[in-house]
Amino acid sequence: MRNRGGLVATLTAAALLFAACGGGSTPKAQRSSPSPTASETTSPSPTTSTAPSSADVAIVDNSYDPAEVTIAAGGTVVWSHAGTAAHSVTAKDGSFDSSPQCNTSTGLSHCLMTGATYSHLFNTPGRFEYQCRIHGPLMAGVVVVT
Repeated sequence: MRNRGGLVATLTAAALLFAACGGGSTPKAQRSSPSPTASETTSPSPTTSTAPSSADVAIVDNSYDPAEVTIAAGGTVVWSHAGTAAHSVTAKDGSFDSSPQCNTSTGLSHCLMTGATYSHLFNTPGRFEYQCRIHGPLMAGVVVVT
């Protein structure tokens, strides 16, 4: 029994010594936190548009090529007349028009002709449908602004 009493006394003394030194608890301000992992230190990247800031559209006889383009807000579309017939680039909603006076009654000299270009800056996101004043819905295109 004597050995058992000595063991109890030793354990009790060790426990008191450990508690007196504060070995069991560190104040919160002094606790060290584990190192953050790579996923914790990397901020999530903001969602950005992958749309280009500009687009080129060829005006060919009775079509726009490509007929649909997507650009980021603040971007520009440039239409280049590569065909032979007179055309225009006229928004259905009236927001842009390469040739407001282009029509068959006033003469085609007010229309875009071979070699001419027209550009428009799109600041507002949306879907902008356009067509030729001469050919109407048979010659149409779309600009999607994200």
